[in-house]
Amino acid sequence: MLTNNNYITTSPDFISKIKQLLESGQSSQVELAFQLLKGAGERVPQVLEKYLINKQEKILLCLTYGFVQVVANISELWISRVYLKRLPAEIAYLKNLLLLNLNSNQLHTLPREIGSLKHLKQLNLNKNPLTQLPKEIGRLRQLEELWLTQGQLTRLPKEIGKLENLRKLHLGGNQLKQVPAELGNLEELDTLDLRENKLLMLPNEIGYLTNLRSLDLRRNQLHSLPVNIGDLVQLKELYLYGNPLPISEKDRIQKALPQVKMSF
Repeated sequence: MLTNNNYITTSPDFISKIKQLLESGQSSQVELAFQLLKGAGERVPQVLEKYLINKQEKILLCLTYGFVQVVANISELWISRVYLKRLPAEIAYLKNLLLLNLNSNQLHTLPREIGSLKHLKQLNLNKNPLTQLPKEIGRLRQLEELWLTQGQLTRLPKEIGKLENLRKLHLGGNQLKQVPAELGNLEELDTLDLRENKLLMLPNEIGYLTNLRSLDLRRNQLHSLPVNIGDLVQLKELYLYGNPLPISEKDRIQKALPQVKMSF
């Protein structure tokens, strides 16, 4: 049996075998290729690198198996509809990531290391059974869009208010009964989607979102809106259908926001 790892990884037969496994299209065969590469040493032959990153699922395997140098410079990662149950902590090594799309998976939690993606601008976690977010989410100071629809969120960390560049926040279809007052710190926010939750009230700090243009509150349990709702001077669209708002409250809202297109 060969014991010289350097010889193994440069052997044409070895490289041909690994390439064949990686291109097989079968997850078990792809995983076997990674196991063989790991057993042969920490460095991946350069000729094989392109076969490790030609499908997004393989990028996660590169992180899991420690082949960080192969994927360190990628700027976008799309891992959708693959029943992913765990995001590895090694995601922190993708320092140049601008877009991370993990929609339609089986993620119940996120690692704290998600907060290490300091350059991230778009994060899509739609259609995952997430019940909460780590407080480290607040370290994503360059984030502009956060998508978290159709999950199982019951609360939001107050640190979400530190996302100073956030423009779009989509939280529809969760289990939220309230949102933190710190949402009022999101001065750049122009779109806030909270439809189809279980909201009983909104904090007065919502009135601080002076750049907000679209607010979707459909199908919640709201009996009223904050008294300062009229401070949303840039608001163009307000969706309130499916809330038990009394007629007097609807009249007040219409008077406070005469320029806004509304649906009750």
